[in-house]
Amino acid sequence: MWRRNTQPAALGEAMTAGSPSPLLVHRRARGFSMTETLVVIGITGIFAAIALPAMGSLIGKNRIAAVTNEFVFSLQTARSEAIKRLRPVVVCPSIDPEAPTPACAAVSYASGWITYVDANSNGTIDTGEPVLLRQQPSEGEVGFVATGVAARVRFDGRGSSIQDSGAPLPGTLTITVGDSKRLVRVRANGRVDSQVL
Repeated sequence: MWRRNTQPAALGEAMTAGSPSPLLVHRRARGFSMTETLVVIGITGIFAAIALPAMGSLIGKNRIAAVTNEFVFSLQTARSEAIKRLRPVVVCPSIDPEAPTPACAAVSYASGWITYVDANSNGTIDTGEPVLLRQQPSEGEVGFVATGVAARVRFDGRGSSIQDSGAPLPGTLTITVGDSKRLVRVRANGRVDSQVL
């Protein structure tokens, strides 16, 4: 872009051949050229293509960690409440854990679960028995495969994992999200731990 120079030439300055007229001075345009912009867009696209698969894996790992932590927290809360109250406390899957009177159901823990005090020790949730925790269904493709603890996990007043008959009941639960897997183990003495598979 050319603009008119309104400043008069200083005294003693001579014009040389080939130099621009003091009346016209070239002013460079500001900003990026089209080539520079396209190069930056191309580099950004390459980085995005590299980062997206890794980001998806990271999201999956975070989701499985969150679900596992919620389930382990429910089990540990049930155990500590059973010891504190000297009464059985149960964690069981529920189709509608947010209902005013939720019920245990023979479904996967992916549909949600409840933690309640089994005050009369009959193995079912009855009217008036307090519900300590309610966990809504897990979002997305979360799978639960239980061994030994499919119907429910029941802790007695000593904190041991037991069957309705009072016999010890150890078990495991495998949680999956995509390719990620975690194992939650409930030991007969009531200890709960988890590990990445």
